[in-house]
Amino acid sequence: MNDETLKMAREMGLNPRSLIKNIPSPSQQWKAPVSTWIREMYQERLDKARRKKERKEISAE
Repeated sequence: MNDETLKMAREMGLNPRSLIKNIPSPSQQWKAPVSTWIREMYQERLDKARRKKERKEISAE
């Protein structure tokens, strides 16, 4: 993981224990690597916040 991914994890309130728990084992082929998982979750949260802000602006008009 690089500094950017760690920064994203900290912003979302993830601690080292939760990151370690999400490292895929050989029997968990369906799990994404931790750095990919963090990036996807971060993007989803940003998108959700953006949509919420847009709805709020529309309703305020």
